[in-house]
Amino acid sequence: MAKKLTEDEIKWILSLDATQAQQSIHKLTKANKDLESSNKAIRAEMAKLTAQGKANSAEYENLNRQLKANSEAISKNKAQIREHEKTLGLENMTMKQLEKRYKELQSELKNTSKNLQPQQWNKLNKELRETSVAMGRVSNEAKKTSGIFGGLGKMKAAVLGGFMALGSYIGTQFFQALRNAFTTITEFEAANSKLAGILQKKKKEIKDLTNDALRLGKATKYTAGEVTGLQTELAKLGFNQTEILQATEHVLRFAEAVEAELPAAAKVAGAALRAFNLPATEMERVVSTLAVATTKSALDFVFLESSLSTIAPVARTFGFSIEETIALLGVLADSGFDASSAATATRNILLNLADGSGKLAVALGQPVKSLDDLTPALVKLRDSGVDLATTLELTDKRSVSAFNTFLQGAEKTTVLRDAITDAGGALKEMAEENLDNAAGSGKIMVSALEGLILKFYESRGIMKAVIDGITGIINALSWCIGKFTEYRAVLIPLTSAMVAYVAVLKTSVAWKKKNAIATGEQIAMSKTEALLAKLSTAAIAAKNTLLG
Repeated sequence: MAKKLTEDEIKWILSLDATQAQQSIHKLTKANKDLESSNKAIRAEMAKLTAQGKANSAEYENLNRQLKANSEAISKNKAQIREHEKTLGLENMTMKQLEKRYKELQSELKNTSKNLQPQQWNKLNKELRETSVAMGRVSNEAKKTSGIFGGLGKMKAAVLGGFMALGSYIGTQFFQALRNAFTTITEFEAANSKLAGILQKKKKEIKDLTNDALRLGKATKYTAGEVTGLQTELAKLGFNQTEILQATEHVLRFAEAVEAELPAAAKVAGAALRAFNLPATEMERVVSTLAVATTKSALDFVFLESSLSTIAPVARTFGFSIEETIALLGVLADSGFDASSAATATRNILLNLADGSGKLAVALGQPVKSLDDLTPALVKLRDSGVDLATTLELTDKRSVSAFNTFLQGAEKTTVLRDAITDAGGALKEMAEENLDNAAGSGKIMVSALEGLILKFYESRGIMKAVIDGITGIINALSWCIGKFTEYRAVLIPLTSAMVAYVAVLKTSVAWKKKNAIATGEQIAMSKTEALLAKLSTAAIAAKNTLLG
């Protein structure tokens, strides 16, 4: 059976973006694999020699020298690989290299203070987003290329192979689900116990949440356990049981649409809802605004995740809606602002507007309480011929670039606001489109299989009884061992005495048997002696008769 090509292998074979450095990395990586395979064989041979007592032989020393030489070559190759990787741009990296770079940037960003090192933090955050975009591009290219490779075979072989692979995949997933049935049920129960604890309720009191998780687990690409994890994140944000029920399905669609992890999606959606002081019934509106904005502007999930906590509280206090706030961020994102700079600058501009007697409020010439107030005021100010020096006086240095962006593209903000308002239908289409492929169907199938396994969730009482029974046996054995340890001073001599008594008893029985055998032998000997005596007397009598 032919080996399935990975995304990185496909990209290298076709040399879509291959540079000399990338080809060198591929050759060095292959050389290291060969050396590691050789080292494995050498270690096995050395182990045999050691078992034969030949650890000091010339053959063993030769193998050891070869092992060290191979290891040094591997280290040198790795060093060369690192040097080549430094010369690569994002457009030339493979998926594995991009994933490695993404993790490194995440670690650096985590260890960089946003307040103490703002420039470095912004740089790392920008690189992180660019790397994420590059990962998506490479993944899409690999999928297209895989389709080209798949179409090269004969139609009959392709169809037959496809059905065989599909059958194998379904069978594998089914039996995997059966093997993990016990773990699936117990982990789901544990997740619900955790959720109940956070809500300060008993498990039977959150049955509606459990049933909702089971329902959504069968209908979406997420498992019931993952849905319970989402519910738990909302509970941590202070959502009550009813609010969680109202919000869960909408957050699931949001996560599907922007391809985010459920916990992260729940945190962003829940925090946004709370920041704008909206009820849980408005969750669809919130997540629709966030998701659709990523298709209408340069905003993405990471940008929203990083910026909302800074701008949302001030925007809500000032009277701006979530749609208006996201529109402001979207215009800045389109102009190349990173998340931190965009959020901070927008917040500062709104704070300046809050001062009715301040230079900015006076220059705009009218009270500003919404985007509909701000847009015409900006257009009027722009048309009056305001220059950079004037705008610098109206706002602070850190916000002047953002203010000029709003000034020059005032109408764009309103257009974007309108495009992301009442976008519930668009969110549903986004989520469905992301699942309208084989990979999405596969995930839904796996979730459905788990749903089938969780049909036995109600019988977990029997499972609990079995587990408790086994636990009881273990505890009984533990009790016996504990008591023996406690009374060992008495039990050990008593046990020794009993062993000695049994040994003596066995010895006595054996001795008696031996004596009985000896007595039998003595009786046989006496009978033999008597017979010989009689024969001897008869012989003498016969002799005397002959002589007479």
